[in-house]
Amino acid sequence: MSQELSKQDITRPESSPIVKRPLEETDSYVEEHLDRERTLWQKVFPDKQRRYIELAKRKAVRSHYEHQHQVLQIAHEARLQEIKEIYNDFLVKGKTKIRKEQAEFFQMQFETLVTNISTKSQSFGERINDAYLKLDNIKVEALRKRQEQLIESIIGDYYETVDKLVKNFRKILDEEIQNPGIAPNSQGMEG
Repeated sequence: MSQELSKQDITRPESSPIVKRPLEETDSYVEEHLDRERTLWQKVFPDKQRRYIELAKRKAVRSHYEHQHQVLQIAHEARLQEIKEIYNDFLVKGKTKIRKEQAEFFQMQFETLVTNISTKSQSFGERINDAYLKLDNIKVEALRKRQEQLIESIIGDYYETVDKLVKNFRKILDEEIQNPGIAPNSQGMEG
């Protein structure tokens, strides 16, 4: 009964903060003293208890450094994610401005193209009318037919060229809309 009572009454001294520090200092003093007292033979070929102690120390140190490494890695990942978010925000804002400028530029170019085509078509129509009026003045039938075929060929070529110009402009515009300014960066990734 006295043994049971004594086990219950005794608390571990390591749990008390007042005792913990002196115990750590005492442990280090004892370790140093024992280390000095060990012979070279004991240092090179430690006994089983000493090997377990050394192994436990190495495991504790390794565990501590692995934990530190994980903490640093998590902090590094968080900082990297923050930088990525800042970079992406910057890119989105920059791309928005560039896309707006591109849209305005292409709209202005399209309006210029339509205006030029209208003006040139009107001028072309007037010249063709003049050519048909002059055609009536030609008395030789074969020459008049040949001149009429030439005028019709010129008309067909003109409007075919206009259609090609508009299609090419539309093709350029569609390329820019589908893939607006995305070019590979130095690492080969889209940016």
